[in-house]
Amino acid sequence: MDINENNVTFGSEKRIEKIVTKERAIRTAYFLKRRRTHSKPRLNEKPILRKYKGREWRRIKEIYHKVADKIIKVAREEEATTIILENLRNIRRRIKKSRELNGRLHRWSFKRLQSIIEYKAKLNSLHIVYVKAKGSSSYCPVCGGRLSPNGQYRRLRCEKCRFEEDRDVIAVLNLLKRHRIDVPASPVHGESPPMKRGGKTLAKVSTRSKC
Repeated sequence: MDINENNVTFGSEKRIEKIVTKERAIRTAYFLKRRRTHSKPRLNEKPILRKYKGREWRRIKEIYHKVADKIIKVAREEEATTIILENLRNIRRRIKKSRELNGRLHRWSFKRLQSIIEYKAKLNSLHIVYVKAKGSSSYCPVCGGRLSPNGQYRRLRCEKCRFEEDRDVIAVLNLLKRHRIDVPASPVHGESPPMKRGGKTLAKVSTRSKC
């Protein structure tokens, strides 16, 4: 599953879907409201800031639960046993492009979404694994060649084998490939024995900031 600021892309070898969350727009709107409140000091500033914070988190939490429910639903339909998440440790420190982007990354609570997915996966006897996130949308999932923009928004093409696809879909395919090669299951298991209904894997290509 590939988590971005405005969408989440996930799927298996046979099926890939994208959910538009518009999280970045919501985060930015509440950030601007808080900044305007700070710029005009008033006696009841703290209660107003708490109100904005509460409203923002309730909206984001609702989105996260809907996304997690959809992922679990697809996992069950695909008879998957594992959900793949990206290891995004230190991503905020690795990406330092601008003050604006850094601010957006710090407002983005992707770890909370991963935690909600882990919790719901456990209830449904699904395994969770984390795989390396770096370069998941930079290399061809077919031949391993370096990808380059093809002139269309968010689409990439491999000059070697001519494979072409949306960058989020490419990330999902590469995470599946990485898991098949060398990633063991994590200790996150369901409360009952894992479902033995096939060996398919559902990928959650997780978090990178894509503008």
